[in-house]
Amino acid sequence: MTSQASVYRRIVRRETHSSRAGAAITVAVVIMLLAVAAGGAAVYAIVHPPLWAGIQAGFRELAGFRSTVRYALLAAGIVAGLLGILLVILAVAPGRRPRRRVDSSRAAVAVDDKVIARTLAKKGAEAAGVSRAQLSVVVARRRAAVHVTPTAGVSIDRSAVEDAVLCAGASYGLTRRPRVVIAEKAVVG
Repeated sequence: MTSQASVYRRIVRRETHSSRAGAAITVAVVIMLLAVAAGGAAVYAIVHPPLWAGIQAGFRELAGFRSTVRYALLAAGIVAGLLGILLVILAVAPGRRPRRRVDSSRAAVAVDDKVIARTLAKKGAEAAGVSRAQLSVVVARRRAAVHVTPTAGVSIDRSAVEDAVLCAGASYGLTRRPRVVIAEKAVVG
């Protein structure tokens, strides 16, 4: 049974986390190319000592461009830098898919957050006594937020909605009390 449990854990982890291999490989290739370029520049500087004069001439030529071309090059450099920062963050940050593990002794089960939101919406609508269209649910990592638009003239018991959503969410691993927001404006029913 323990070998099955470890297999189930591995399967659920694969389903709840996205791969960062593409971003990590791209960052590694860019760093490798920069290292090769730096090494090439170092060798060139040893073989041809007036390298710095060529770099200064290149900057002087760049400064001689018209202002619109300079600003376009500056903007392109800023965009390239921001894309590089984003790529490094993607490569390093853990990728989590909007899914969560559900305990089962017989199978590896990962449930999408949209499925959980639909279930919570159904139970919340039943508890509030409104149609499903008058209720929206957002499922975050550890918490759910329920927004209810009441029918005109009908009051909604917030604690009943919270209890129904909490009970429905318990089977999916949502243990914190949901945030229930009842709209100020009602719909005609």
